[in-house]
Amino acid sequence: MTVSMTLDAADPGVLELLTESATMRTWEFIRNTNATTTISDIASVTGLASSELHRQVDALVAMGLLRVIRVRKPRRETGYRATCEQIVVAFDDHDEEVVARLIAIGDVIKGDYDQAVEQHADPEFHSKAGFRFQMSGTYRLSKEELA
Repeated sequence: MTVSMTLDAADPGVLELLTESATMRTWEFIRNTNATTTISDIASVTGLASSELHRQVDALVAMGLLRVIRVRKPRRETGYRATCEQIVVAFDDHDEEVVARLIAIGDVIKGDYDQAVEQHADPEFHSKAGFRFQMSGTYRLSKEELA
């Protein structure tokens, strides 16, 4: 698995994928397992319908964030592995529309994080899967630094 993958915000589907919190959580789950993971494995932990998981995984495979692992015994299903540990989004900082959309995505991620922290702080909340942090940061890199 590579350390990072650069996605260009100008490419079709990149910003739409990043706005789908559930899909990005599925990618994070698969990445975090560091093993071949099947749709059944994900469904058993998350409780999501397999049809929704197939849609999410297909989108992640199309973007190159997951790779398909063929069926091998004892696994009877196709598996998936993350191709990278982190995602870098490259964009033209002079394109105000893209910058505004990326800021909005950052706000959604921060809102999800704040909600998870608030929920975890509730003494009535008993997570069966534990508690994990989702981190995101905005950094401005030159072409030389990015290389």
